Amino acid sequence: MANSPLPFDLETRYRRLLDALTGPVSGRWALRHVDGFLAQLGLETPKAESYLLSLAEPLAEQAAELDPVGALPERLTGLADRLRTARNARPVLQKCEALRQAEQHLRRRAGLLYGYAGAITRVLKCLHLPGASGIKIGDTAGTPQARLRKALKCAEKGPLRAEIEWMLDRWDRTVDGGTCVLVVERLPSWARTGHEDDLHVGALRQLTVQLYGPAEAEDQIRADVANQGAEDPSLTDGPVAAARRLLADRFARLKDQYVKGRVAFNRAELSHGGRSAGLAISALFYGAVLRHARCRVRVHVRPEVLLTGGVAADGTVRPVSEGGLPVKVRTAFFSPKARLAVPDAQLDAAQLTRDALLEEFSHGQLDLVGVERLDGLFYDRRLTEQRRIGWGRHASRRLWGRRKEVAAGALVLGLLVVIGALLYGPFDRDPALALFQGSTLLVENKSGRTLEEIEVGRGLVRRVEEEKAESPAAFADVVGSEARELFWGASSGEEARMDVLRAKAVGADTLLWERPLRFDVDFPNNPEVSSPNFGIADLAAEDLNRDGRPELYALANHRPYFPSLLLQLHPTDGTVHQRYLHPGHLRSGIEVVDVDDGPPPELIVGGHSNAFNDPVLAVLRPTDLGGHAPTHGEYVAGSLEPAPHVAYLRFPSTALQKQWPTRYPMVFQIRPAPVIEAVEIVTQDGRSPDESAGRPRVITTLGYDLRPRSVGTGGTYDRLADSLAQRGVLEAVPGLEDLREYGEEIQYWTGSGWSSGPTLVPAPEN
Repeated sequence: MANSPLPFDLETRYRRLLDALTGPVSGRWALRHVDGFLAQLGLETPKAESYLLSLAEPLAEQAAELDPVGALPERLTGLADRLRTARNARPVLQKCEALRQAEQHLRRRAGLLYGYAGAITRVLKCLHLPGASGIKIGDTAGTPQARLRKALKCAEKGPLRAEIEWMLDRWDRTVDGGTCVLVVERLPSWARTGHEDDLHVGALRQLTVQLYGPAEAEDQIRADVANQGAEDPSLTDGPVAAARRLLADRFARLKDQYVKGRVAFNRAELSHGGRSAGLAISALFYGAVLRHARCRVRVHVRPEVLLTGGVAADGTVRPVSEGGLPVKVRTAFFSPKARLAVPDAQLDAAQLTRDALLEEFSHGQLDLVGVERLDGLFYDRRLTEQRRIGWGRHASRRLWGRRKEVAAGALVLGLLVVIGALLYGPFDRDPALALFQGSTLLVENKSGRTLEEIEVGRGLVRRVEEEKAESPAAFADVVGSEARELFWGASSGEEARMDVLRAKAVGADTLLWERPLRFDVDFPNNPEVSSPNFGIADLAAEDLNRDGRPELYALANHRPYFPSLLLQLHPTDGTVHQRYLHPGHLRSGIEVVDVDDGPPPELIVGGHSNAFNDPVLAVLRPTDLGGHAPTHGEYVAGSLEPAPHVAYLRFPSTALQKQWPTRYPMVFQIRPAPVIEAVEIVTQDGRSPDESAGRPRVITTLGYDLRPRSVGTGGTYDRLADSLAQRGVLEAVPGLEDLREYGEEIQYWTGSGWSSGPTLVPAPEN
């Protein structure tokens, strides 16, 4: 009792606390103040009721609006525990909905901070919700966000799942929240009570540089916040001078082209202390001037990067305060950002703080990069990205920006023609869309302007239209140019079949390479499969194995027999790196879905299996897709080894298929639904007497765990089933119970047999 505060002292702290909850103080500081007050209050005593009832509403509002980055997760959890203790001790408080909401807001934000550090066990523990103790993901590798997504997969529907979904949604919305600096917030003197044991709270503060126009003698850049506690009131002079010096060295025409503008901080009502925002101000000013002057080179700070450090006029990156550095590293560690740039002289000290955090939170992720001089920031691709816009768009922007000046000259007509041609011509040479129309392959940019027309023949276009296939074309940048290269299926002869794969730069006169689709396959019990000819069904180009270089994927079906191949090719020369052999045509096209929530994402293809006469779905890793699909009997493959599937599914037949069968029931469409972490699988089930009516469809929604969530049917299926039921061919139209049983009858390949439950093969350990 000797340490209990005097009533007068307690009342003084309470009044200051109300001022902090409603005044210009960050939510992190306000809640830190609340925690200190409650620690002195005696939560199980009657006097706690009156204080907490009056604090409940403003406390709930602060907690609901809180950006937790910069707060310690254990402090938020501790405050939530204090509120729970008080509510459990006093019946009146137990009925206070505002206090319950404040506790919930605090727990989910503490969980978010633990999630940023990859500490999923602590995420679940601090939430205090049923079902949390049953989720175990262990030491599974992956990014912190991937680990949280795995926890979501394990959570049953209910409050726990809703809380994790909230965290992931908040994470996705803030990870690309512009360029941020790390700051150390200090409680204003008017709000201090003398009882605080830590006057340092971290935070992220977003800033931008906005330029208004030219200035005469020097750059005029002001900050929209006051600089607290510094001899020089200007936050911008040194950083702007350093960036201007670098611009003049690199771009001669920018010398003496001064500008005016401002540095805009979010939460402008709060002052800013120190010089640690200098590095970010220099970087943003540098990039803003390049955009303002319409230079071809553009520079951006990468969205995953945080910057801290002062900048001298000569470009030297200066240290931040020694006392503030650990706070900043800790703040970055418990944030959605993954990389922190610090002054090179303080890199070792920052690593000591980061490594100490990793000892407690081993799944955390924070890369540290030391920067010695400003120019080093722009050379380091981990921190900034540069791009060069095309000459056509560059020229059009410059001429259009000077249109009033050139309009008065004698060459006004010629210049306007040039400007018009550049403004409305196909400046963007980057292909975005391929269309097969008439007898040509049209290549268009994002604006819909035609970049090139390639003659492919009417027969080939007609086949694409009749088969309602994906446009067998893809784009990828494989030579490091400003535009991506084009890859497409073409015909080598008069027959309308895409038996050749070609690659070229858009607008080039010659091909980059050409690859005939001729592959030997070995089916000993089917000697008639002797022809090596295949035809393209779909193409995709993407860096799925995350090595920084795109791969080319081709789905090819044999003509006229059953096998299909999924090929992984090197886009630079067309050589085959991996191939997957399937005993039946794959008609769905290639889809990419991250079903196991960790790099790399999986390839999903579907079609018909001759070996089992069922619709099938194959899920494969792009890093290891070589081999053959499950098979047996006369469709046994030769010497090729079985493929290491993530999963392989066989879909059953409904009563419609059994009584009115199509010859080749198949998966013909895959619809990824990433928002709900699901994939819709559309199968043809049964035979429609009227081809114009479309295929009878069964639509199965699979979660990312590949368990069926729902099964439905399309309109053609329903009409055909009703017609057959009226004619007595079917006993009844298949109902909800029949569709539920359909989902339960899906078969999953185990590697040696079939099971009725999903069997996902984990990725091999490196």
